[in-house]
Amino acid sequence: MLTRNYRDFENLHDLILETQGHHPGILLIRKDNDPKRDMKGSDIVRAIQKLAAAGMKLADQCTVLNHWR
Repeated sequence: MLTRNYRDFENLHDLILETQGHHPGILLIRKDNDPKRDMKGSDIVRAIQKLAAAGMKLADQCTVLNHWR
């Protein structure tokens, strides 16, 4: 799941784990205080490529893509 709806999906992630459920992974995109710094499509693709290259586990994780710019 890829979303800019940070709060709702972070809460959903927490709820799923609290009930001992599982999910395939949630990729979050946060808006910056400066709209010029908001991630664009190419930034998102690049961040996903870096995440994949690092071999990060995605299942049951809630990952902020902004940290992978």
